[in-house]
Amino acid sequence: MKLIVLVVFIFSFLKNDSFLIKEKKSLYYSNDFPWYVFYNPKNNINCDIVEIGGIKYGFIDKLIKINDKDTISKSKEGVLFYKNEDLFYFNYKLDKEFKLKKIGYKSSFTGKRKKIFTTYAFLKIKEHSLSDENKGKIYKMIDKDFEDLVKSDIIECNEFRFEKFLKKSN
Repeated sequence: MKLIVLVVFIFSFLKNDSFLIKEKKSLYYSNDFPWYVFYNPKNNINCDIVEIGGIKYGFIDKLIKINDKDTISKSKEGVLFYKNEDLFYFNYKLDKEFKLKKIGYKSSFTGKRKKIFTTYAFLKIKEHSLSDENKGKIYKMIDKDFEDLVKSDIIECNEFRFEKFLKKSN
């Protein structure tokens, strides 16, 4: 009986994440002043999300996977591709190519990514006139959408919750 309790106790420790070796969190990043770009390839199998920030600029590009030759994914706004075994993102509106390098995640990235996301959300919200009640609702959605993005909980290239809410509020 004591042996069974000991085995269960040890198994529960091994199952606990804090005792397992975790994969170091990383993503692809470009810092080409005044722009900074993030790409996390772990979002999902059908969609890639590229986050672009700059001075008073924030854009979330949702690209559909195509995996055609060197092209990984595409959207109306940009393309993610390999060139000479290096990863690049080209944004059509900015007419700018960004070389993305895989690096370890830094705590400062969360703040930069949040700034990109909130700027993106603000620019979307600015196109609508919302009541004070709806503004409160949408800000909660934005926080949850950002948390999901950072945790890579986005399943497809669907709109964020706050974008769906804005469409319904028209």
